[in-house]
Amino acid sequence: MMMKKNLLFVLALLVSMSFIFVSCKDKNDDVVEGAFAADVAGTYVGTIKYPAAAKLAAGMEDEDVEILVEKTGESTVSISYLPIGEEEGEVDGNEDENQDGTGVEEADKETIENIVVKKQGNKYIFAETTVEDKDDEGKSYKSVLSGYVVDKKITLTLKGMGTEESETISITIEGTLKENN
Repeated sequence: MMMKKNLLFVLALLVSMSFIFVSCKDKNDDVVEGAFAADVAGTYVGTIKYPAAAKLAAGMEDEDVEILVEKTGESTVSISYLPIGEEEGEVDGNEDENQDGTGVEEADKETIENIVVKKQGNKYIFAETTVEDKDDEGKSYKSVLSGYVVDKKITLTLKGMGTEESETISITIEGTLKENN
């Protein structure tokens, strides 16, 4: 009889311990659609990070950029990024001034529009957005933008075709919120 009680006790203990290893899905793991554009809008300061192959092949270097996230709808934004660090009135070493006096050429500014913002827990996620553009030689190319904002830090990834058809280049842009818009 004592043996049966011990066996039942051990069996009950094993069953109860099995519940320890079962986890419930956290409701914060779900991606939620909503009016989150205003939550991520702002000016961020950061760096474009080029892959090592691009640095070697094309002589590219990481560069400081200003990232402007503008609300275009309740759940959509446009993202622009442009080089910073040049003296005002100086563009690529020249003394030419832009119409607004900033010295930043409009051609240096890259803008991606109609990006949907979603939320997952405390992270705001930018839906993958396809960007179609032309290079300096007029050749068309496509790239895909994705990214997120968490704790006032933005991370963007642009993946696209390189100079070779089989080559994919991934550029990362990271920054920290400077001011809300």
